[in-house]
Amino acid sequence: MSHETLSEKEKDFCRAYAGGMTAQEAAKAAGYAKGSYGNKLMEKEKIRAFLTEMERKAAGVPSEQKKQEGKIAPGDEILAFLTETMRGSEETDIKTRMRAAELLGRRNGAFAKEETENSQVIIIDDIGREED
Repeated sequence: MSHETLSEKEKDFCRAYAGGMTAQEAAKAAGYAKGSYGNKLMEKEKIRAFLTEMERKAAGVPSEQKKQEGKIAPGDEILAFLTETMRGSEETDIKTRMRAAELLGRRNGAFAKEETENSQVIIIDDIGREED
């Protein structure tokens, strides 16, 4: 299956996903209105085929280019470092461990606010009114 059938948004999604983002994060980064659309994109055969093709090409990168890529930590390595830091040892201070936990929580969407469509704000103006 050719990647020529993918839209530019779909290609951007694939690049972001292959770069270590979650499907939801990659969908937002690619410009989709709803991040939850990332799961639907992952169900498409042409998306999965393009991601597989990208992985194959990455595996065939010349060794000199791989050496250059080694200077930047991949997503899995960063997550492993943050997890190890969060769990910490006796030498790791609590502030550093909490920061690592916060970064992991953000990455995993633990702090995402739920949006409600019908939320209303009610303002009660009772300034200057005294009850006797």
